[in-house]
Amino acid sequence: MIVEKIKTEYTTYAEKYLVYTVGTTLEGLKAKMLEAINLYFEKQDKTIIETDLKLSLDLPQFFEFYNVINAKGTFRTHRHEPKPFGAIY
Repeated sequence: MIVEKIKTEYTTYAEKYLVYTVGTTLEGLKAKMLEAINLYFEKQDKTIIETDLKLSLDLPQFFEFYNVINAKGTFRTHRHEPKPFGAIY
């Protein structure tokens, strides 16, 4: 399941199945996805439980949406010395 962040909510979709949904929180998204995937497999009498779900964040999209986070900036160097994570530059 691929998770993306859009303006006001999260979206997720299954790469192998025609299943997708949206939610305002990650927990809400997970619950909706569990419901959607179980509806998809309902005719096959297959039940998916929460531990069966594997969510993956679309990290390039995530960092693009939250452009205030500098993914490369956590390891900036000054005079070839690494700065500690969270250091002010």
